[in-house]
Amino acid sequence: MKNKNQIIFPAIVIDNKDPLLLGRIRAVSQLDNKAQIVQAVWSDALGLKKTTKDTEEDIPEIYKWTTRDPFLCLPLLPFFISQQPETQESVNIFYADKEFPYQNKYYVQGGFSSPVASSFESYLSSRKYTSQGTQIKPLPDIKKPGTDEYYNNFSKGVYPEPRDNAIIGRGTCDIIVKDDDVILRAGRNIPQKINQLPKYYDKRSFLQLSAYRTTENSVGTRKLTKITTGSPQVKFLLEWSIINPENNTIPNNFTGTIDLYQLKDNIEYLKNVEFTVDTQLNPSDVTLVTSVQFNTLTKELATQFINDIIKKLNNEGRITTTQGVTITLPNVFPLAFRPNKITYKWISTEDPIQYSVQFNNVSYIYSNIKLEPSDKIFGTGVLYTKNSFGKPLQFTNEEYVEKSVSPLTQTVGILGGDKLVLLSHNSTIPSKGKINIDGTVYGISQELMNSEIIPKTNSMVRGEELMDLLNLIVQFLITHVHPFPGLPPVPVSTTGIQSQDILNKIRNAADNILNQNVRIN
Repeated sequence: MKNKNQIIFPAIVIDNKDPLLLGRIRAVSQLDNKAQIVQAVWSDALGLKKTTKDTEEDIPEIYKWTTRDPFLCLPLLPFFISQQPETQESVNIFYADKEFPYQNKYYVQGGFSSPVASSFESYLSSRKYTSQGTQIKPLPDIKKPGTDEYYNNFSKGVYPEPRDNAIIGRGTCDIIVKDDDVILRAGRNIPQKINQLPKYYDKRSFLQLSAYRTTENSVGTRKLTKITTGSPQVKFLLEWSIINPENNTIPNNFTGTIDLYQLKDNIEYLKNVEFTVDTQLNPSDVTLVTSVQFNTLTKELATQFINDIIKKLNNEGRITTTQGVTITLPNVFPLAFRPNKITYKWISTEDPIQYSVQFNNVSYIYSNIKLEPSDKIFGTGVLYTKNSFGKPLQFTNEEYVEKSVSPLTQTVGILGGDKLVLLSHNSTIPSKGKINIDGTVYGISQELMNSEIIPKTNSMVRGEELMDLLNLIVQFLITHVHPFPGLPPVPVSTTGIQSQDILNKIRNAADNILNQNVRIN
């Protein structure tokens, strides 16, 4: 021992296959010379013959996991808590007596450089936050330092929060004990590379036991009219362009085009999105209605030409083509106008000095494209209704449940997963036979689940859906009539229930009444 004051000694695990399953390991302290220790043991083993398993790199096989093993370490945690490190991982060793370093040694699991490295971490990288780790690159933070804010919300909830207690597995499983909740989870996150932030998995398997400190009770329903400002999807888009923005003659002679497009209805990526000069459209979602050209116009006349077309569309819903044909649009709103991508780049350029001519010309026209000279919106905008850039009000009627809250504690147990199975050792479905789960004391495999358990279990019944069907049948039975004795009943009862309604419910029972993913035997 080089330092008399040292009480914790880092070591590397060389074997964790304890034949007694007591959680013992074999580990080499970083202050020891393994080769010298091995040589000394072999020197003491006078007359011992080598076996095929013996090597010069380790002590005799017959001594391993015995009191003659200088690398043997006992777990410092009690037997009832099992936490065994992997081979080549870091542990911290404690000696009952440092004067006898090869007797009565205990270990605890070493540290990790990040939770994402918990599946396995070598000795060197696990020492990142010790004096030995200054040359090791850190893994990315999950939270912002000194805050409860996550760098990415998809990482929130994957690992235990500081206040909570937990037992954490090496993969995607853990047990979280919070103030009023106990959560057992499997598949809590999507497996990721060691240098990536973890992503939670909503379809995890879990058991949650909770004590809610209040109880909510429904006291009725109320209707509420909600007023919001929406962003209805644009129907028509007018894009103007200047073909020769580099024109620097006096007077200017500008050439350009005005393209009017019609957009498809209900484009998914435009729902509730504000339409701007940067909004990208898929070519398959737009159709060219017409294209109008102008030639040899000054900046002022080019601006007026574009404005006149916007005004005519706004006031009359009409546009006149270059050939003099007038096109009437029955409902042009919402109508958007903007420069096309090639023209807009001249005023969004990162180097306006180099392209000063183009910048100045397009900027002048852009800043003067207006529905009315006094408008504050110019260059690009959306007319939601005639003469109005304001987003229309939307009125929706919503029904919500009024609740009363009492201070009574409510306890809840929740079991979740893609499939839920309840098995009784004493139950068998006669037509399917007994489920054989022999040899599964350490867990049921996916293969056995699919080949043995799912085929020999039945779907659970949704009670309310079944009651609806039974009530429909009973109501029909007690209110039906016959056209004449001995003939089938009239298909519509006196209360209006039709026999076809019952048949439809029975036809859909496999999906509506039975839950295929919650099963019992």
